[in-house]
Amino acid sequence: MRQLAVLGLLVLGAIAFGQSAKPSPSARPTDLLTEGEMWAVMNQVEMGVSKVLGVRRQLVKVKLENNGRNPATREAVIAKLDKLFEMSRPAFKFTPQPQPVDASVLKGTAPTLATLKKLIAWGAMAPRGPLATGGATVTLAEYGDAVGYLVSAIASLTHTPSSVWSPYLMPNDPAADERFDKKPKTTGGGRSGG
Repeated sequence: MRQLAVLGLLVLGAIAFGQSAKPSPSARPTDLLTEGEMWAVMNQVEMGVSKVLGVRRQLVKVKLENNGRNPATREAVIAKLDKLFEMSRPAFKFTPQPQPVDASVLKGTAPTLATLKKLIAWGAMAPRGPLATGGATVTLAEYGDAVGYLVSAIASLTHTPSSVWSPYLMPNDPAADERFDKKPKTTGGGRSGG
């Protein structure tokens, strides 16, 4: 539970890092994410996650063209989010039920599609979010949402939930039995007999 609280504080710290007393009139959530912004945020988040979870962080030196002002591609963002997911994976405490993936709405190259399917199945990316279904670039708001979604999933996966407060982990619980029962549920209302 302590790790979850510290991870939450780190996320808030990373968000606060991007805030300023006087917001720039040119920086709006609809603006495109730049490579420099993507790398700056991911470095902060990776630092925090590696420190809280005690996982090793791979430092990568990157030379950005045009001082990092070029728009970040959606595929580059997905690759960075996957790197953070994989970095955190040794600290996962349990494997959740896979989330359904609708591959027909996903867009990208074959490696990107495989990454999207994995992240969505683990609950680490919005199944119909802009990163899964969007165009070639990402806005600041879309990036912020995706990073928050992923960090939230990592926080959930890196601690074992209490069986007292998690009905799906309680033995002999009807809610758990219903969730994991694969047979379709039927309701009354039809006539029986002849």
